[in-house]
Amino acid sequence: MKNEIYDNLCNMKFESIMDWPQICNIINFLPKEHTEILYTLILHHYFVESSTKNTIESIASTLLPTKTKSKNISLPYGGKTFENGKGAIYLVEKIPSHLQYVISAYVHVITGHIK
Repeated sequence: MKNEIYDNLCNMKFESIMDWPQICNIINFLPKEHTEILYTLILHHYFVESSTKNTIESIASTLLPTKTKSKNISLPYGGKTFENGKGAIYLVEKIPSHLQYVISAYVHVITGHIK
């Protein structure tokens, strides 16, 4: 599975790195198109890492809503949806370090810290 944005972010080098509270604060106020790209990066990483062990069908079935009254959807890396079903929240410590790097690189790029 190829994702040009993901691949480019993996190869970025930082002179200085923002700390995670700063990155999370930026993410919380991003426009929808940027949060959608971030979620695409998370899914891409999840599918690439999981595809060595599972089929796409079995991976996708773990991400579908359960047949309960909850609107929550099971998200990769322990992510949770908000009660209204919109948006997601993640704990940094549950995100693999390589994916943390990719997310950090994306935030650095869109905020102008890396050209």
